[in-house]
Amino acid sequence: GRGRGGARAPEHLGGDWKRHRESVRASAGDTPFQFGSQYTHFFYTMQPVYPFRLLATSREFCVASSQSEDDCESVQFISGAVLEAARNATPTADGQQGQGQGQQLLLSMGINDCEAKLARIPMARVWEMLRPLPGE
Repeated sequence: GRGRGGARAPEHLGGDWKRHRESVRASAGDTPFQFGSQYTHFFYTMQPVYPFRLLATSREFCVASSQSEDDCESVQFISGAVLEAARNATPTADGQQGQGQGQQLLLSMGINDCEAKLARIPMARVWEMLRPLPGE
């Protein structure tokens, strides 16, 4: 779907991080905020060495509202991310886990400027969301 000004609507990520249908307000007059707002997030990857170019980005996404998974939380801010190793993963020959195999990303977030929450998203899902950027 399309949001205000023709911008692509964000993907909804609910408690189980499944894709949810977007219900986008048609105009700024439909928003409960005086100046209008829509909090969204996106994942990205960068080169690990200078000049640290962007390699891939995801579409925008939002945290689903606790009142309705078909809508975004009005005010949301993901403030931290920690990669958790899989609990029962078998290491590869070099002692490392495979890329995203069983790993989860633990996200800390603020909701409506009054609640703190933690959520997990499988790294496999994060990798699926990323789209490579065109090279130079």
